[in-house]
Amino acid sequence: MSDFFASFLAFLESTKLIEQFDKFDTVGLFTNPWFLVPFAALILYFISKQQFANLVLVGLAVGIFAFMGSHYVEGLIDEKGFIQLNKILPIIAMGVVVVGVIVYLLFGRSD
Repeated sequence: MSDFFASFLAFLESTKLIEQFDKFDTVGLFTNPWFLVPFAALILYFISKQQFANLVLVGLAVGIFAFMGSHYVEGLIDEKGFIQLNKILPIIAMGVVVVGVIVYLLFGRSD
């Protein structure tokens, strides 16, 4: 099992995926008309078809995406390289709430 994780981590390092996430330009994405027009069309389609569950799921995805690039997430690790437990617990609690909302929207309601 450790060989699998070692090969997976080596693959991630070879693709430089973490560096690509660090260099990602969120403002550039949401001001780019090639992204913004289809995204707005998707939102308007969900509103016109009254698919509010899908609209909430897209909103949650955008919210999580925006939160992952925030300064709060950047400050989760201190100078010594350890995760600060007092900052990670609210994220875990919010994650439980988000998963609960997703489960309710996908399986709990009958539209």
